[in-house]
Amino acid sequence: MLLKLFKALTQCVTIILIGCLSRRLALFSPSEAAGISAFVGRLAMPGLLFLAMAELEIDSEAWRLVAAISAAKGLVFAITAGLCLSALCRRTSDSVPFAERKATWLGRAGLYAIATTQSNDFALGLPLCAAIWGGRFDSTIY
Repeated sequence: MLLKLFKALTQCVTIILIGCLSRRLALFSPSEAAGISAFVGRLAMPGLLFLAMAELEIDSEAWRLVAAISAAKGLVFAITAGLCLSALCRRTSDSVPFAERKATWLGRAGLYAIATTQSNDFALGLPLCAAIWGGRFDSTIY
């Protein structure tokens, strides 16, 4: 199982490195990159999500996995938001009214918390879960 997990991690990191290198070496023009991004974000991913939701078989094991993932993400979200708020509250500026500073703090903390919990669900979650559980929860990951 550890070998399968290592193989899945290696594949994910390799794909990420290929993307970084193609960006750094300018293999795609900005218009081509925008086209790929539009295709993936507006057509391919929504289609895969719809297909996964249509074929989803709900059983008790799947609900436990979803609950565990949701609890872990909620915990990471709360810790990130709390740390951001405590760090941002210390940096005070007397020139800006408190109400405006508070709104800015909450917005920034929320964005950082969202970034920590929603960044690589599809890129890393599916291959790693497939390596660990052998594809048993593939449709649940989506």
